[in-house]
Amino acid sequence: MVFGVLGYLFHKFNWPIIPFILCLVLGPKMEISFIQSLEISSGNLLIFCGKTDLTRFINKLNRYPYDFHLVYQKNKKKNDSRDR
Repeated sequence: MVFGVLGYLFHKFNWPIIPFILCLVLGPKMEISFIQSLEISSGNLLIFCGKTDLTRFINKLNRYPYDFHLVYQKNKKKNDSRDR
């Protein structure tokens, strides 16, 4: 019953359902891994800030919407100047 209501709300508000499903499946495993990492590092959160390939990848993902916005604005200006 609960999942039916959730499905209806996701459909009504046009929300994507795949991230929700991934959260349900991967959330507990990610939490366990997070706790294990904190135990290994004696509670030091700086373990997640090292310059590893994963950190660089996450930084690129965080910049993606900003970069996409810049490219969109650049193309929009180019198209506006052609229309005139």
